[in-house]
Amino acid sequence: MSHVCVCVCVRLLNEAEGSLLDDEHLLITLQTSKTTSQDIKEQLETAEETEEQIDTAREVVVLFSLSITRVLTHQLILGQKVKGQSQSAKLY
Repeated sequence: MSHVCVCVCVRLLNEAEGSLLDDEHLLITLQTSKTTSQDIKEQLETAEETEEQIDTAREVVVLFSLSITRVLTHQLILGQKVKGQSQSAKLY
């Protein structure tokens, strides 16, 4: 629940006269605050799920990048060896 909703609810509770159940404005404000709170909770849950998905995707990208780097390094080393062998073969 937002700070503004809390302040409005507290003010209405303090100003209420008689039965709280008879104060229609207070009841509507409390219901609106409850709905807003539920909406915020759902949005936070969605944000947390999205953050987990982003973290997982980031890990996959990092692992993939490391694998590609290893493959390219091995290809470079292998290419240097093949190049060196072909130059040696020309000498004989």
